[in-house]
Amino acid sequence: PGPHTVPPPAAAAASVVLAHLPPPQLRIDRPDLERPWRVPLGTRGVVAMSAIPTLFVIAVFLLTGWEYIVGTVVGVVLIVALDRLVLWGAAQGFYLLKNSIGQPASPV
Repeated sequence: PGPHTVPPPAAAAASVVLAHLPPPQLRIDRPDLERPWRVPLGTRGVVAMSAIPTLFVIAVFLLTGWEYIVGTVVGVVLIVALDRLVLWGAAQGFYLLKNSIGQPASPV
């Protein structure tokens, strides 16, 4: 990779972190949702299962150098900001979000 690109392992690690952020947030923000499965220890178990891979990825980044950390953090912040902007726009009625089967989905 060139000097201004994120290497594939860093991108993969960032995706691991991003994939582990929504489950605990959903458990905390929407505890009333019906779930077809049970997680041992409830919300604490979800947080623990998400924290372990996230801490591992952070440790790997600390060993690789600050350039990868800064690039990945900037990328993650931009992705999260864009996600929030999309949800805000849907809540304001600028457009309609649809779920995977094409039905209207309400922004959380």
